[in-house]
Parts: sequence; structure tokens; C-alpha cells
Amino acid sequence: MQTDWDKYYETPFWASRFTRAYTTGRLVRLMRLHGPARPSILEYGGGNSCFFRALRDALSPAAYTVMDSNAKAVRMFADATRDDPAVRAVQGSVLDAPDSTMRADIVFSAGLIEHFDPAGTRRAVETHFAAARPGGLVILTFPTPTQLYRAIRRGAERLGRWAFPDERPLSASEVADALPPGASVLATGILWPLLLTQGIIAARNP
Repeated sequence: MQTDWDKYYETPFWASRFTRAYTTGRLVRLMRLHGPARPSILEYGGGNSCFFRALRDALSPAAYTVMDSNAKAVRMFADATRDDPAVRAVQGSVLDAPDSTMRADIVFSAGLIEHFDPAGTRRAVETHFAAARPGGLVILTFPTPTQLYRAIRRGAERLGRWAFPDERPLSASEVADALPPGASVLATGILWPLLLTQGIIAARNP
């Protein structure tokens, strides 16, 4: 089964309201610490991005691009940001090689690379780095299978409230193994306050 992304963007997953603020804070800190001033940012799988406004206010990016395969989400984001010339919304897949116009100082995704089989996950990670400029920053967050994650997901599935049937929680080692040769890991960790625990890796593009 595949996640119904049209339904998700119409009615976001019930737990998202509790997790987004914390994730946003971590992203801002990492981008400030390891990224340039007024960076160009590419968010893969952002859809109707829940991070854009906070990142815009905190970092004043020179350009912000959201790429998502879901047409509804791309339209929603484009409609909400149509008056901002520094912002664009693009429909496309993280599995496709980026063109030169997609290159950015910071490339990130939050909860995307786990929606593929192992080969797809590796390809998605590679695409993030291909889209980052040399020396650019790549940040990946992904569900990781702690006991806490497994218990909460099992309960949500039993109650019929689990919205992501194709989500495959990833170990940090699987994601790290997909990084390109020469990439330097800047930060790793687990976002425990999310309860549905997310791993996070920030790395410098070779």
C-alpha cells in the first residue's frame, strides 16, 4: 500500500502538530551553524511546506524551492507563496537527477527517504547531494525504529490512525552508508521529543 498524499495534505497526520515546531528548531540551528548567510534552500518532498515560513523568517534565504511529486501539494504551496519572487514550487521526484537550476546551498528533507525500498532510499539520498552545491549542506530526517517508535506506531495501526503504510523506519547506518564518498558528517542524532522518533544527519557535500 502507498501513502495517500492527497488525503494527507488535506488533513495532516494527527501527530504532526506536536512535532513540527521541534523539528523546525533543529533545522534552523543546523542551517545557521553550518550554512552560509542568506542561503538558497531546496526542500525535497516539502509539498505544502510546514517549514518554509519559519526558515524564511530565521534565515532570509536568497531563494527557496520546494520539489514534491504530489500535484495537490505543489499547487497549495505555489498559491500560498505566489507573491514571493524568491520562492518556487516544482513537481518532480527525488529519484530523478536534478537539473542545474535546482542547485542550492542547503538541501534537506524531513520524512521523505523512508518511503522507498532500500535501493530507492539510496537513490533519494544521492539526489540530495547531487542537488547541493560543492561544499553545500545536506540535512536528512527519517523515522528510526526505536522501541518507542515501534510501540506508538503499533498502537496507531491498531486504532486505524496510521497514515503511512509504506513508511520504512531507517537505521542511521543505512542512511550514512548512502552518503557519497568524501561527504563529511557534521551532526547526527535522534529527535526523541517527537516520540515517533526521527533520526537526523547533517553532512557537508564533497
